[in-house]
Amino acid sequence: MSLKSRVIVVLAGLLIGLAFLWLSMRTIEPGSLRRALEGLHYGWAALAAVAAILFVVVKAHRWRLILRPVVACNLRFLNCLVAAGIAANLVVAHTGELVRAVQVSRHERVAASAVLATIGVERVLDIAAVLLLVAAVLAYAPKFSGPLASTAIVLAACVSAGVGLVLLWLYAGERAAGRMSSLLKHMPRRPRDWFVRQVSQSRTGVEIARNPGALPRLLALSLAQWACIIACVWASCMAIGLAASLSASVAVLALMVVGVTLPTAPGYLGTTQLAFVVGLGVSGVPIEQAFASSLVYSLTVNLFMMLLGAAAWLLGCGIKA
Repeated sequence: MSLKSRVIVVLAGLLIGLAFLWLSMRTIEPGSLRRALEGLHYGWAALAAVAAILFVVVKAHRWRLILRPVVACNLRFLNCLVAAGIAANLVVAHTGELVRAVQVSRHERVAASAVLATIGVERVLDIAAVLLLVAAVLAYAPKFSGPLASTAIVLAACVSAGVGLVLLWLYAGERAAGRMSSLLKHMPRRPRDWFVRQVSQSRTGVEIARNPGALPRLLALSLAQWACIIACVWASCMAIGLAASLSASVAVLALMVVGVTLPTAPGYLGTTQLAFVVGLGVSGVPIEQAFASSLVYSLTVNLFMMLLGAAAWLLGCGIKA
């Protein structure tokens, strides 16, 4: 991504984040927000940070399994790299995936396109897991159908498209690479061969889909991964004395997942706040408490993950600058 493109993405994220932040706090009085934050329980806030660390560990373990057809990676290296990638996403949206792909490619000397393909498989699993959680909430708590019904439709469409692309690439990728070579025949030979080789090698990144026995384990890890974020949401609410329901916590998670597909402000500021206000609001939680919980989450999860990722990058763990 060029510097100009990155600037446009950052500015778009800032505008969207500020708009979401205004929507989530436009009716809040400063005094009521201060009262909601009084008596903050630091133990619950610390628990949210611990759950965030577990999210990184589970995500790295799942990625290691997806990467196996491409390369066998050290789990400690992947833990550091996943933390660094999450931090990159929190600074500039959607850059962490590129960071992870480039670093594994350099460290293990494999095609970056193959690593990017494994991250594409990750995304399909992520959305499928969140869709299952949303479906469970809609089945057992119909009152959430307002904010979650359309979210479920979006998630289902994304899962269907993702699965279709994975299968298409798995079974027709070689033919696509051959056609690309024909279409690009007027290009200089070296860049053409490099591009076609990257396209062909990317198929190894989705090879895990050929192993049906691995899919239940990967889906279980995906559910465990997002259970960690649900715990982060719940602990952030408990930190201000708010006992949020499991359904409300899942609603917040789903809205955050959909929200971060857009350009976002650093730290997902605004996106996080609106997800808490809307998701918890369905349960009748006052907007001041919902917003206060979102601030706890932003500090103990988002800011903490940025610092953790920066530490992982600076300390090395085999990561190359």
